Amino acid sequence: MTVNNYDRADFARRTLEAYRRIVRGDMETALGDLLGDLRHYCDLQGLDFAKVNKRAHHMYLTELEEDGGPCQPEEY
Repeated sequence: MTVNNYDRADFARRTLEAYRRIVRGDMETALGDLLGDLRHYCDLQGLDFAKVNKRAHHMYLTELEEDGGPCQPEEY
């Protein structure tokens, strides 16, 4: 199965929608809360959030190159 940036964004949206139902905020608030909670998770697991985030940013940039840039709002 081929996964493109739209698929990645849609998976993230569905995950964030589920989280938003718990925190009962708008999407930006839910995203901030989720990122903070992921930091807590990294603390518990002995993971370096900044290191993981740096790797994630590199992966994001690579995916942009591979898929011709970010998905556009009209694709949603």
